[in-house]
Amino acid sequence: MASLNFKQIYQAFFPKLVAYACKNYGINEQEAEDIAQNVLMELHMDIAKVKKMDALESYLFSCVKNDCLDFKNKASQRYNQRIEDNEEFRDADKQCQNCAIEKEEMKKTLRKIVKALPFEYRQVITLRFIFGCTIKEIAELLGITVKAVDGLLKRAKDRMKNEINLKNQFDQNLKKLSYF
Repeated sequence: MASLNFKQIYQAFFPKLVAYACKNYGINEQEAEDIAQNVLMELHMDIAKVKKMDALESYLFSCVKNDCLDFKNKASQRYNQRIEDNEEFRDADKQCQNCAIEKEEMKKTLRKIVKALPFEYRQVITLRFIFGCTIKEIAELLGITVKAVDGLLKRAKDRMKNEINLKNQFDQNLKKLSYF
């Protein structure tokens, strides 16, 4: 297994790790995909471990098990902290500096919007802005072209902007109605 490159490891283990998390820990498929992706991304960050590791499969399944247990206890805290710490999301947060309530609402809205994105959009947003992968690295990981990654990122950002605008319009209309 040590002779495989990361792309081969990702393709070989991602579906197995997702199924393991769903079946053994009652995690829904979307969250199981997040957990498996996180485990594989942590491995990617220190790919030298693969060359030293004799039992890669056991290691990956143990990591997924631990992350599933963490998820059941505090996954939302960990995920939300990653989003809050990200510079892209901080920019949106700065728009509401004068009002703490609005800041919290914006954070909740962004979390909901990211979680509601289709998997491929959420995947590229997570890889790019939470894990800091380059577009080229994302393309290699997902087995698609750089141009395809650019397109997915643009569509994901556009969808997020659109959702934010729709929410803001709804809130403004609601405020107008409440005056009567």
